[in-house]
Amino acid sequence: MKRTISAFFALVSVAMLAGCEKNEQRLIDTLSVDGTALVKINYAMPHMQTATVPAGIQLKVNGERVSNVITGTTYATPFPGGGLNTGGSSNADYLSLKPGATTITVSKPNVGTNNDSVVLFTGSVTLEAGKFVTLHLTDTGANAAMVVVEDNVALPDSGFSRYKFVNLHPNQVALDLYHGTVKVASNIPYKGSSPEFTLVSTTAGSWAIRPAGAAPTSAALHSYSNTIPNQRVLTVFARGYTGVTGVRAPAISLLYNR
Repeated sequence: MKRTISAFFALVSVAMLAGCEKNEQRLIDTLSVDGTALVKINYAMPHMQTATVPAGIQLKVNGERVSNVITGTTYATPFPGGGLNTGGSSNADYLSLKPGATTITVSKPNVGTNNDSVVLFTGSVTLEAGKFVTLHLTDTGANAAMVVVEDNVALPDSGFSRYKFVNLHPNQVALDLYHGTVKVASNIPYKGSSPEFTLVSTTAGSWAIRPAGAAPTSAALHSYSNTIPNQRVLTVFARGYTGVTGVRAPAISLLYNR
């Protein structure tokens, strides 16, 4: 009960912030936390910015806009909440949504409105009451996909943080994840997720992704320096494309679950 109340107050804070943004952000009507699903949407779709598809996008649930216009130099933005090497905040917020069949839409809005200008993705998921889930959105065009991952938000023991790894890197068959010299997730396929693992807090090191089976001393596709915090729950995710430079290059990000 404690964690659902915590998630509810996090959602209320998001709603209050929304009201301060000149009515640009409209959250869907919320229910009491009891009997609802707790949902985070991880926008990790590496759309190129062009004249017809600029950076700003909006997220909708069952046709209702739930996000502000998401922009920025990094396309990876967990909503609500945020993470490391992402857009968004440093909070671990979730939306409280009605269970059942649910449609998620990513679109470019007409300027100054909630109307869709270009629909970039539409996907469906069946939400379950009492479950915390993250909907990871990856790739673009006809290959765009939604990866549904159930989250364990129970706090780990003091002195540790708990993680899982999600591979959102479309043009690698499978990846290994390291923290420092330790392989913490092995042979995770594209759109797959690893078992949970814990790391000792204050451990310094860099996250690194390598093609599955590559030697631990081989060049990483990407690395990201990060000291393990105390008693947090996070998801590490790989994104981008091997062989591409700029904002769509391989990258590692983390989102906050708790």
